[in-house]
Amino acid sequence: MTSPLSPTGPGTPSLRQYTAANAAGTGAAVSVGGKDRSGLPKYTTPSTIKQQIPPRVTSHGNSQQPADRIQPADGSGAADALLPAGPTAAMHWSRITLKGSGVPPPLRAHTTTVVGSRLFVFAGCDASVCFADLYVLDTETLWWSKPKTTGAAPLPCRAHSASLIMNRYLVVFGGGDGPNYYSSLHVLDTVTMTWHIPATSPGSPTPSARRAHTAFVYNSDLYIYAGGDGVRALSDLYMLNTSILSPTNPSPVLTWTTLPTKGTAPANRGYHTTNLVRNTPHVILYGGSDGHECFSSIHILNIATLTWTTPPAQLPPPQALSDFTNTDAAAAASATSPPRLSHTATQIGSYLFIFGGHDGSHYNNTILLLNLVTMSWESRSVAGRALPAARGYHTAVLCDSRLWLYGGYDGQSLFGDCWVLELGASAYLPQITSFEVGGTTGNAVDD
Repeated sequence: MTSPLSPTGPGTPSLRQYTAANAAGTGAAVSVGGKDRSGLPKYTTPSTIKQQIPPRVTSHGNSQQPADRIQPADGSGAADALLPAGPTAAMHWSRITLKGSGVPPPLRAHTTTVVGSRLFVFAGCDASVCFADLYVLDTETLWWSKPKTTGAAPLPCRAHSASLIMNRYLVVFGGGDGPNYYSSLHVLDTVTMTWHIPATSPGSPTPSARRAHTAFVYNSDLYIYAGGDGVRALSDLYMLNTSILSPTNPSPVLTWTTLPTKGTAPANRGYHTTNLVRNTPHVILYGGSDGHECFSSIHILNIATLTWTTPPAQLPPPQALSDFTNTDAAAAASATSPPRLSHTATQIGSYLFIFGGHDGSHYNNTILLLNLVTMSWESRSVAGRALPAARGYHTAVLCDSRLWLYGGYDGQSLFGDCWVLELGASAYLPQITSFEVGGTTGNAVDD
């Protein structure tokens, strides 16, 4: 197959295409709102912001909702267009105008991390160059900035991980640039905006250089899972004791620990997603690729017992298949989950919201919901004057009960657009904090 990272056509990346195809030499044209990186508008003061996120809608009553203001779908950058409010029951996409003193360029394989009400967008690449820049979006004012940092910042990279520890420390691991793969570790104190390179215990089993891995945080410790090293896909699991970070000792000596697991381990992979279900020890692994196959399976790791389980596939009823893409519907009809790689998976209450990614044939812009209680796939109606284009290698995070989407790549064009998904009648979901994860034993608990 041809790699979806290549502009020559869709497919699943080969093992060696974990190396550089998405970072350099693709020749992909930048196509973002009709403007290239040098053509981004510049603004000088947050007081000029007129763009507003659409007001939240509710599932109650019949009152008329205010009009939403979004950027025109043609990306012309013209004055915001008025959009009648979507149905209250439907989720609703709106495109946010990029404004600020430091607007990021179109990016792919970057990271976005929620820090309070701000989104920290770090590194990633365009069609040919990787970056090590940090951009911050204030979700209350919709103002982008490029804060000044001090200390030893990471090298330009893509397909790295960036995890928030104790609501303060941004821990960046791995990634790569072209043929280079990294196992480097950096910590950004988001209060002092200072980078540190923490020392690690001599003799501790440092993870090998990799990218396209995933990271999650449990009990304030960092976990690194799988990825690719340019030769093969990986399946190892490591823990770093970041719980000892503190303002009085922001750069302590940290220790890596390799964690053997029990049960039937998933196949080696990269470009997958792992989500630690809030208030539980359960990690949901979905999708990814080993360089040959685009995976559709779901696996659950109990991080407390280090045991893997595979829940039985629970698929949507036949009448719901019309809401899925042809590929997704075919997967459901054959009793498998939809295959995905380079997608995003964001926990919102008792659901994982899966957006975009590649299914082995093409990129998608559909939203699939994995019900974490029943382990079944569901769909929701989505409204909006325009929808985000199909893509992968983007980021999607939950902040202020909304899903925020930035950047990505579709095999030909690179995206620098920012979208917000209002949850509509599903706006109650972020309030759900207690439920039993399907296929496991034990309940989640409240904070």
